Amino acid sequence: MKAPLFLILFSLLITGAYCQNAYYASIASNSDNDRMALMKNSVSVSEWHEKSFWSLYDRYSDDVNRVSIVTRQSVDSLLSMPAGLPQKEFSLASRILTNQHRLHEIQTQYFSEMNTTLSGITALEFLQTELMMDVLDNLKLYERDSSRGYKFYPWLHTADKLPFAKRDAIINAIRLEPGEAPVFFAVYGHYEKECDDLLGENYNLFELFNESPEDFSPGLAKVQGSNLLRLLQRENTLKEQYFMEMNKIGGASLAARFVLWEDYYSTVNKMYALSSDSN
Repeated sequence: MKAPLFLILFSLLITGAYCQNAYYASIASNSDNDRMALMKNSVSVSEWHEKSFWSLYDRYSDDVNRVSIVTRQSVDSLLSMPAGLPQKEFSLASRILTNQHRLHEIQTQYFSEMNTTLSGITALEFLQTELMMDVLDNLKLYERDSSRGYKFYPWLHTADKLPFAKRDAIINAIRLEPGEAPVFFAVYGHYEKECDDLLGENYNLFELFNESPEDFSPGLAKVQGSNLLRLLQRENTLKEQYFMEMNKIGGASLAARFVLWEDYYSTVNKMYALSSDSN
């Protein structure tokens, strides 16, 4: 895994030079070029297998773009939606979660195909690269408009101040009213504990998947990729569980805003984990 390339892309994103003002349609177009360039620099494919890999990847891109465009539309619509439309908020949040499951199914399918027709190493490099690009695309969507209030990086805060800074960031980003905050944080506190138990504090278990697949045997790379997919699936399931719990206790609007915040917060933490130098 060529971590420096990822860090270059992230630095461009943060400074605003990396399509920061693009909307979801143009993000998809630019993303195709970005993914192709990053894939060529990140995946080890022999000349003998190059045709097979790119044939698979073209099919993957077609399948995943159909899901990704709808997901970006849903996120953008939910971020822009005025207050007072809880059922529409709930519907959009449900669509986001459903599409995240569908994306996971597609990535699992193509990871399996690459393991069968190519190698575990190529399949893991593909999966790592796709996860990096998903993180970058999602971060662009949330942070392209500063008025939305989504810009919070946990590692910039000391451990003793982080809980308070995170609470303020949540209130600001999802626009919690004073009467909503106690209900939201009562449920969110339980979610945070389960999330930390499952994914590590601030998603740090994802650091385990930042090692270069070139250092693995094909069999070990296959196991590593399968473990990564399993972790992502458990994350999706936990978010869905607490989406329903938040809806039950706090109502549809709070549930939808929970999905938005956690989609953003997980993205930020994965970005940090994946950009850490594990080599």
